[in-house]
Amino acid sequence: FKHCIATDTVLKALSIQKNMISDVGATALASHGLAHNSTLQHLDMGFNCIHLAGAAEVVNALKRSSLKCLRLTSNPIFEDMATSMESYRTLMSALPLCCHQSLRVLSLGKTKMVDRVAVDILASLKTHPCLEVLLMYGNELGDST
Repeated sequence: FKHCIATDTVLKALSIQKNMISDVGATALASHGLAHNSTLQHLDMGFNCIHLAGAAEVVNALKRSSLKCLRLTSNPIFEDMATSMESYRTLMSALPLCCHQSLRVLSLGKTKMVDRVAVDILASLKTHPCLEVLLMYGNELGDST
């Protein structure tokens, strides 16, 4: 599957939500598929089992893609932040770069995001105005955000 994505020149949208994709699958798709695909514009990986490490790899691969919409909704991405700070730093450093290229819509709803993460994401995107829609609904954000 990942090799098909890498060599595909026709597919514009792919929804692989609700497939129990883990960090292993997300990492494989990112490094062997997304990193080499230049035609995919919409990717929906929502409702899987992707944590911070997998999400970081996906976003990192997007630095070289033409993706316009990434949906990671309802994945436990930020659930294990305390033990995944390296992945968190990778995600935060890659996010502005992929948004600077082509990403217009990023959905991070229901990803167990906390206040600190929301503030970091907004701060990292402040200098990259290409992102038009950022969805962060259903998280653990409070009044201090």
